[in-house]
Amino acid sequence: LIMTSNQPLLSHAAPGLTDWDGNVDINDRFAMSYATRSGLSATSFGRSTMGSQRYIIPKEIETDKSLGGKTIGYPGSLVYTINNISGPGMLAIPLCLQQAGWLFPLLCLLMIWIVSSLASTMMCEAMILIPNNHRLGQRVEYATLIKHFFGSKAYWISQVLYNISLVTLNIASILVTAQVMDALIVFVCGKSFAIELLPSPGFHSWTSTTETPFFGEGFLIMSLGYVITTILFMPMGFMNLDDNIWLQFISFIVLVVLLGEFVYEFFALGLHPSYTPVVGDLSSVLGTVMFAYTYVVTIPSWCNEKKPSVSINKSIWGSSTVSTAAYIVFGLLGAWAFPNMVDSNLLDVISDDPRTGVFTEYCVYAFSLGVIGLGIPLFSIVVRYNLFVGEVCSRRWSAFWGAVFPYMITWCFYQGEGFQIFLNWSSLIINGFINFVVPVLVYLKAKQVQWLIESVETGGIQYGDEPETNDDEDFAEHRALPKWFDKHPFVLLGVTIGIMAWVTYLILLNIAIDLYLIF
Repeated sequence: LIMTSNQPLLSHAAPGLTDWDGNVDINDRFAMSYATRSGLSATSFGRSTMGSQRYIIPKEIETDKSLGGKTIGYPGSLVYTINNISGPGMLAIPLCLQQAGWLFPLLCLLMIWIVSSLASTMMCEAMILIPNNHRLGQRVEYATLIKHFFGSKAYWISQVLYNISLVTLNIASILVTAQVMDALIVFVCGKSFAIELLPSPGFHSWTSTTETPFFGEGFLIMSLGYVITTILFMPMGFMNLDDNIWLQFISFIVLVVLLGEFVYEFFALGLHPSYTPVVGDLSSVLGTVMFAYTYVVTIPSWCNEKKPSVSINKSIWGSSTVSTAAYIVFGLLGAWAFPNMVDSNLLDVISDDPRTGVFTEYCVYAFSLGVIGLGIPLFSIVVRYNLFVGEVCSRRWSAFWGAVFPYMITWCFYQGEGFQIFLNWSSLIINGFINFVVPVLVYLKAKQVQWLIESVETGGIQYGDEPETNDDEDFAEHRALPKWFDKHPFVLLGVTIGIMAWVTYLILLNIAIDLYLIF
C-alpha cells in the first residue's frame, strides 16, 4: 500500500511542526508524507504515528525555571554518569567476587557494561528520532519518550514503575547515609540520640560503631543522624540538574581520592588472590551486577541539559568504561585484602577491621556522605523532571514527590528488614526491566517508524537526515549503532532482540535462584 501510492509529498506543514528557524522539520515532513499516503491528515498524524502517540511539551513547561538549560559540558557529562554508576553498587562487588569466584562476576560486569551503554545510547537516538527533535530541541524525559512511541497506557505504566524504582533507590540511599551519619556522630562525640515513637515513646542513645545504629531499640524511631541527613541533602533535590553538576564534581573528587586511599590500604594490608576462587556460589552475582548499572533511566534528563556539542557516545561509553575498569580493579583488590568477608558493604568491612587506622575510618564516613549522599539529589531531580514534564502534577507537587516524600517515609524503615527484601526484589525485577529492556523496545519502535517512512518515495531524502540548509556545526550527531545497521535492518533486529532476550533470561534466572534458596 505504501509503495504503490502515487500521491505527491505534502507541501505544507501542520501547525507547530517547524524547526528553530521556522522551516518544516525534516522528520515531520516525511512523517506527514507517510500520513498523506496513508489517508491521514497532517494534524491527525501528529497524534498517531504507526501506533505511537505524538506528544508535544507545552511551551510553559519547556521554559519553566524549574528545568535546567543546555549548559552541561563534556567534563560534567562524564562526571554525572560516572557518579551514577560508581556508587553503592561498587561496595558489594568484593564480597561477590569472594563468594562467586572471579570468572563469572567479571564476565557479567563486561556484558552488563556493553548492554547498559547500548541501552543508554539507543534511548538517546530514539529521542532524536522524535519528529521535530532531531537536535534535541524539545524536552523529552524517560516516560514521555515512551508515551510518544507507545501511547498513554504504556506511559502510565512506565511512570508508575519508573517512580517506584527511583524513589525506592532514593529511600535506600537516604537510609544508608543516615545510619552512617549516626555512626559518625558516635565516632566523634561518643554517642548519638533518637526519639522512639512506637511502640514505647521515649528517647534512646547509642554508643556502638560496629553495629547498625539503634538496632532493636524500637519499631519506629527518628535518629539525630537522620535529621542531619535530611537538613543537608533535601534542599539539593530542588536544584536543577545543570545547577547540581558542581556538586557532582565535588562528589567525583571525593570518589577518586578515597578510592586511591582505599587501594593504598589494600596493598598495605597485603593482597591474597587465593581469597577469590575461579568459580563459587553464583546466586548473588546477577542481582549485584545489574544493580550496579541502573543509571540508564537517568540519561534522558542529562541529554536534555547537555550542550549541543557534547557527544552522546563519547560521554556514555567513556564514563561507563572508566566505571567498569574501577569496578574490576577495586573489586579484586578489596576481595584480596580481607579474608572471609560476610558483610556485603565493603565500607563496613574496612571500618570493622582492627588493622585499619583512624584516618581510614574517617575516609569510610567521607565516602558514604560524599559519594552516596551526594547521589541522593540526582534521583530526586530526575523524578521531579519526569512528573512535571509528563504533566502528572504541577511544579510544586513534582518537587514534593521527588525531593520531600522520600525523606518523609525513610525513617519508618530505619529498623525494618522487610524493606530490604522489597528493595532486593524491586531492584532486580523493576530496575532490570526499565533500564535494560524498555530502552531497547523504544529504540526498536523508533527505528520501525523510521524504516516505514523511508520506504515511502521521498525524492532521495531519508527520514532522520538533517536539512541541507542547516549548517550548525556545533551539534554532535549521534547514532547508537554504526550506520551500516540501518542498511541491514534484520541484523539490527537480531542484535536488539538478542539483547532483550539475554537480559530477560538473566532476570528470570536470578528470580528462580532466589526462590530456590528461599523454599
